[in-house]
Amino acid sequence: MQKIIRTLMWILFVFALFILLAYLLPRNVEIERNTTINSSPKIVFSQVNDLHSWEKWSKWHIDDPDLKLRFINNGVGDSAGVVWESEQFENKRGRLTIVESDPYSLIHFKIEFPDKRPSEMEFSLQQKGEETVLTWLLVCDVGYNPFARWAGLLKNKIVGPDLQESLDYLKTVCEVLDDENALIVELTSVEPFYYAGIREKVSAEIVSEKMGEMFDEVTGFIENSAAETAGMPFAIYHEIADGTIDLECGFPVSGEITPREPFQTGKFPANTCATLSYFGDYQQLEIAHTTIQNWIETRKFKLAGPPIEMYATNPANEADPDKWHTKICYPVR
Repeated sequence: MQKIIRTLMWILFVFALFILLAYLLPRNVEIERNTTINSSPKIVFSQVNDLHSWEKWSKWHIDDPDLKLRFINNGVGDSAGVVWESEQFENKRGRLTIVESDPYSLIHFKIEFPDKRPSEMEFSLQQKGEETVLTWLLVCDVGYNPFARWAGLLKNKIVGPDLQESLDYLKTVCEVLDDENALIVELTSVEPFYYAGIREKVSAEIVSEKMGEMFDEVTGFIENSAAETAGMPFAIYHEIADGTIDLECGFPVSGEITPREPFQTGKFPANTCATLSYFGDYQQLEIAHTTIQNWIETRKFKLAGPPIEMYATNPANEADPDKWHTKICYPVR
């Protein structure tokens, strides 16, 4: 009988020691992997910040082609998210939400599963020359369950390889996009600014010549005011129908200007825009517009205004059309 009692005492002692040691283990388990990508932070950031792009590089998306996804807030940028359902994985349902999106440097996520504590995830980007070092940090809250605390010791070994495999896929995707000089659409915030412009209906056949005349007229108007130009010249395509363009050309200006016919002045409101930077001849801008329109449609954004072209390069100062930089913005909501 004493032997049995002694054995039970040892079992209780070992179990108590098991429990005690469990609470000396960390509640939050960190799993970290990184990779170096021969691409710009802009390209890398765009593939992580846009949850629609994860299907191209996330191991879980690739392993389960029948993964069911429902995007929240269009699936791009701050406060966007995705809810998924899968029959293949242990966690059959879950939700991923972007809680912080700092362009080209950091994206912070929250991961939620039914009946489990939420986890945190972070992608940090650091540019080194022409490369981007991307670090993926996953922080799992294993709670107070002692068995979960011990199981947490295995998470790095179990989950870590999946993170690394996904990073390898992401590296390939980004480097292909970079090699192909792919057009990258981003969701950006455009701050309000004062402007001066002129609006006319113009035949599409002579739009290039007419734009030059309109910019010259606006420049003269600004020079005779108390303000100065304060940014890239822009063109707004209010409507295109039957070969005629309802076109507005203008400049950001340093302050408010009193309007005078035929010129318009005012303050552009802040906007969220689907934005694309295009380098090339203006004759090929249609390709860029088609790219951004398709991006808006697939992410189910709604247009909140007419498209805007901003011209960062003056062709009079740059003879090579391949270096002409045009920024295209579509206000969306």
